[in-house]
Amino acid sequence: MSPRYGSATTDSIVVSSAPRLKTLHLRGDNVRVDFGEGKLDLAILDIGCSLRARNSLEYLTTIIMHCPLLTHLPIHIGTTENIPPIVPSIIELPYLCRLCVFAEIDPGALFDRLFLPALQSLQLSMVIRDGDDGEFEDWPHIKHCV
Repeated sequence: MSPRYGSATTDSIVVSSAPRLKTLHLRGDNVRVDFGEGKLDLAILDIGCSLRARNSLEYLTTIIMHCPLLTHLPIHIGTTENIPPIVPSIIELPYLCRLCVFAEIDPGALFDRLFLPALQSLQLSMVIRDGDDGEFEDWPHIKHCV
């Protein structure tokens, strides 16, 4: 499902009606997954890293909370919504082997909560915005994950 380029509407894919779904690949700038209330058996959730997607840390947190069996997750984070206050202090994804995050904001607040014991591949790209001095200090958030 791909909305027209520039469309302001957001389409939702309801996956709670397929609780044993293992793999989901989505393409589109304004497509959201509606997880319902429970946990799902998704192992691979590929929502792509479209530069026009407007995913947030809140949405990434929702994915992680509803999909504890994930092994592979690529995502682009482009908005500044915060992590919901009800998120536990430690979020374990025991099977996540590959994580690809392209972020236009600093996802450190979420990474501080993640425990990823099976992580084998991490691709993390952060875009520096105008007004930043262009220099990164040590980014300590990775050491808490593994």
